[in-house]
Amino acid sequence: MERIRMIGLGKSFGVRQVFSNVSFEIKEGDRIALVGPNGAGKSTLLKCILGIEELDEGQVVMSPVASIGYLQQDVNLGDASLAEEIETAWEDVHALENKLQELTTYLETHEASESDLQRLDYLQNRLEWLGGYDYEQKTKRIVYGLGFTDEDLYKPANAFSGGQKTRINLAKALVRSPDFLFLDEPTNHLDMEMLEWLEGYLSSYRGGILIVSHDRYFMDRIVTGVVELDHHKATTYRGNYSRYVAQREERLLERLEAPETSHSLDFKFPPAAMSADKVLVLDHVSIGYKTDDPIIDDVSVVVRRGESVALIGPNGAGKSTMVKAIVGELFPTEGHIDIGNRVQVGYFSQEHEELHARWQVVDEIINNYNFTEEKARNVLGSFLFKGDDVFKLVGDLSGGERARLALLKLFLQGDNFLILDEPTNHLDVPTREIVECALQQFGGTCFIISHDRYFLDQVSTRTLVLENKGLTEYLGNYSYYKEKLKEQQDIAALTEVVEEVAKEDVKSEAKTISTSPSDEPKKKTNTYMVEKQLAEVEEEIARLEATMKMYEVQLANPVVQQDLAEMENISKQLSDTESNLQKLYEKWEHFSELLA
Repeated sequence: MERIRMIGLGKSFGVRQVFSNVSFEIKEGDRIALVGPNGAGKSTLLKCILGIEELDEGQVVMSPVASIGYLQQDVNLGDASLAEEIETAWEDVHALENKLQELTTYLETHEASESDLQRLDYLQNRLEWLGGYDYEQKTKRIVYGLGFTDEDLYKPANAFSGGQKTRINLAKALVRSPDFLFLDEPTNHLDMEMLEWLEGYLSSYRGGILIVSHDRYFMDRIVTGVVELDHHKATTYRGNYSRYVAQREERLLERLEAPETSHSLDFKFPPAAMSADKVLVLDHVSIGYKTDDPIIDDVSVVVRRGESVALIGPNGAGKSTMVKAIVGELFPTEGHIDIGNRVQVGYFSQEHEELHARWQVVDEIINNYNFTEEKARNVLGSFLFKGDDVFKLVGDLSGGERARLALLKLFLQGDNFLILDEPTNHLDVPTREIVECALQQFGGTCFIISHDRYFLDQVSTRTLVLENKGLTEYLGNYSYYKEKLKEQQDIAALTEVVEEVAKEDVKSEAKTISTSPSDEPKKKTNTYMVEKQLAEVEEEIARLEATMKMYEVQLANPVVQQDLAEMENISKQLSDTESNLQKLYEKWEHFSELLA
């Protein structure tokens, strides 16, 4: 079994220590989350394990033949096409193919020596082990599973959106099915459909996985262990993210100590002024850049005082477009958008356009709120802008720092209707939890766009799903929406099976009616027993038809398609079920004829 052992790892940048004496291991089947506040050194630790950066102390022990797939954050892609970019993941395979081709060409005109045959055997086995004989199929399964089409394969990689670039880099990491996957923020920019695909894929992955992520819902569904990196040291926990939180709290209670952390952000929104009951009304609204092809078509919704409404949907569905129309940056092509009386709108944009890149951080507060420098520095300090941090240019801030500054401005405005577009982007987990707590205690109204499912479960009371240009409403949080969606899918699948059985009933009835009765006298039939047996056969037919549907769905799953052995197993089960079903159909016809 392949494994990677980290023994006493340490790293510093000058006098600043990043981490020290970090020890843990990853083996086949492990899915480990590396968590901690921003700046704790998680990405640096990944790079040190991979050998991209040098360690100051300790060692990483692993097999020299073990393969690792690595997803970095925000990697720039070049002018090459998507297909060419993915092909770079197979460079060693292509090199082997070239060597194998050279050797076979040589052997066509020369007598093979013992060493030639040994080398030929080695190259063939190595190529098979690396997946070289079916790499094109593997590539397509991953690329299609991540939502790309045949047309996309020939587009320049740098022309894709942020979410699509994340998926391209994911494809490059996943396509080789390496022994280990190192994934640095793999859920960034992914919509919920892609998140669920990735969760399914990683859950069935046979190798070891080390994940840096702030997505708690994702970690709850995926990981089998957690390594917490904070205050230069690492602590290991078993179980998923929720189990880690519980164990951490138990450990702190047992030791009767406060958590050692670099975070002290703590704020509450000021009391929200009373507003009209109808805070936001969209009345038959269509929004788009072309009147004949709107992005959102004929949508109506009412948001009432005190509600916390989540707006979700796939990337490109028009969520941010709707928000821009609500805040007045776009005008609807049809319908009306009304903001209620006494409603004060506070808008948190995911791009933070309201911040001024050339201003210093302290000027952002002084110029907007007429604060003295002392008062501005005090409020900035409560949002973790300490010392000389306040004199940084806003344009030089990290994504997390910009998000904190935008949150501070929202806090200072004191609005009673908060419109939040991806408010948790770039925030670490401790800060997300503080924002969640502040929103739970907020007395006003919230309208939230987010891909952070854990966050939505904590703060939303109603869910709007935007897809296919329209809205569907669910009267609960994200988990409630998923439960209702599953119920709808189960009902639809059951209805399909019932309709299929009903069609077969009609066909059999028509066949019975069209059959001429025999002139020979019939033996008397025990109608009760025949009807009972017929009912049992029909029940078994319905069960097996549903089972066949399940196998067909599994075979269409990109995760299953990655595993050829599993595909073969499911195909055999499908064939056996189909054979048994055919026998039941014959029994059904027999009993039906007896009752005719």
